[in-house]
Amino acid sequence: MRYVALLIAITGMAVVQTKFVDKSPAGSPIRLVETVNANKECGITARNIDKRPVVAVVVDFDAGPVGGHMTHDHFFRSDEHVAMYGYEFQIENFPCNTAKVTVTTKFIQFNDGQVWSGSDAKTIADLAFNRREEIDYLNEVIAATDIKAELAKPPQPGKALLARGGEQAVLLNSSDPVATAKDRLANAEAHASWLLDLK
Repeated sequence: MRYVALLIAITGMAVVQTKFVDKSPAGSPIRLVETVNANKECGITARNIDKRPVVAVVVDFDAGPVGGHMTHDHFFRSDEHVAMYGYEFQIENFPCNTAKVTVTTKFIQFNDGQVWSGSDAKTIADLAFNRREEIDYLNEVIAATDIKAELAKPPQPGKALLARGGEQAVLLNSSDPVATAKDRLANAEAHASWLLDLK
């Protein structure tokens, strides 16, 4: 466990001292740091210190009034996207006067498929489940006779809600949902080993 006391100067505010606690297992190739963005908002950023791009990272965080479980997964994106965006991930913003921020890296996968040895078993299983549900949803959209009606259906409540809802949001924001679905499925097929490596 690492404790870091950070002094953050915010324009128009007093200097605030935040205790940043990283509870990640030892040897994590992701460094979690407290940052201040251009809008003077405090946040958590995950920085990859390995030479390989990261395909997916999952982080749990507790920042007083803000907390949760953040997943960044590039499984459905191109190799070029992974290479460009696999080194730094914005996790969450939080009030700069938060007294204590606790973070834990739960899962990391690299673009060679390797899963970090400190990854949590339940998180690995959940991510594998979500990827499969997203693949199923994309296939259902492509197979639908009425794409508009298919996209208008609310995702069924349950464990798959977030996974399917996330893909639905991507397609709804696309000018060509079918082409986008096919493109994401093609990337998933090219990265099939990344799913098989989630054991």
